[in-house]
Amino acid sequence: MDPEKESASGNYREGWRRYKQFRKLGVIWWLGWILVIGGYAWLFQKYGDFPLEYLGFYLVLGMVHGVCNAFWICPRCKQFFSNPGRFFLRGSGYDKGIARVCVHCGLPRFAEDDSTTPGIGTRTPR
Repeated sequence: MDPEKESASGNYREGWRRYKQFRKLGVIWWLGWILVIGGYAWLFQKYGDFPLEYLGFYLVLGMVHGVCNAFWICPRCKQFFSNPGRFFLRGSGYDKGIARVCVHCGLPRFAEDDSTTPGIGTRTPR
């Protein structure tokens, strides 16, 4: 679906579908981390010395995923959905990595369209 048509029609379903798929990649990364550590332990035991660069590469992939999550784009206003500077703070309206509502336009997280969204275009007070 074309992003211009998506925002013009007020249907944000596709944008949130992409976000949920992206979030699933994070879960896969965490499950993969268990396998990577197990594989590294096995290789270290078998060969005695195994370079740490492979572990570092996998950690960098996880950090890139976290940064991309922090800088997720709002499907309505096309600005950062959350305030990336507050990404790691729990409380203050943040859970599951991003804010509950867009900090710019007030779109609730996972809202499918404007008809089900109260207070369109207004920011919620903090």
